[in-house]
Amino acid sequence: MFKIVLLGSEGVGKSAITIKYLRNKFIEDYDPTIEEIYRKDIIIGEELQTIQIHDTAGHEEFNILNEKYIKNGDGFIFIYSVTNEESFRIIKEYYNSVKTLINKKRIHCVLIGNKRDLYNDRVVDISEGEQLAMNYNCEFYETSAKLDTVRLDVIFNRLIKQLCLLPKSTSIRRTRSIDKCTLL
Repeated sequence: MFKIVLLGSEGVGKSAITIKYLRNKFIEDYDPTIEEIYRKDIIIGEELQTIQIHDTAGHEEFNILNEKYIKNGDGFIFIYSVTNEESFRIIKEYYNSVKTLINKKRIHCVLIGNKRDLYNDRVVDISEGEQLAMNYNCEFYETSAKLDTVRLDVIFNRLIKQLCLLPKSTSIRRTRSIDKCTLL
């Protein structure tokens, strides 16, 4: 089972992205998350596997819960809002926390700039996201949880494929050895 952890400030759209990916439904109303764990079945090789998606709290008072998910995470999606400069700046703190807590040379992650549909409210330029992703050696996407269903499928699938390509000796938990990864 691959555990994917979503990290970002309050209000950046972590839950909206998760629900859009899993159910193809956009949540209009904002309801702050303390923690949510979702599961999705995918085919890896010839075996049905489950991915767990940990939708974490953006509030500082829940950092202890986030630490638990980070320590057990296999892949990470860092999310900021293109309409909120502070949410972009705080990604560095989330990244450093992950780097410290999992103590690995390489973090398997994706950086997402959400709310790209809010053109008039943009304060974070796309080039800033691209540069940060390059610094973290991860893929970067701008998306809109409201409008982009296909893009969200691509984002999650690219991260899962990264995890599938890891050597069998890696510490990622799997139910048995897998030689290849196929997403359907």
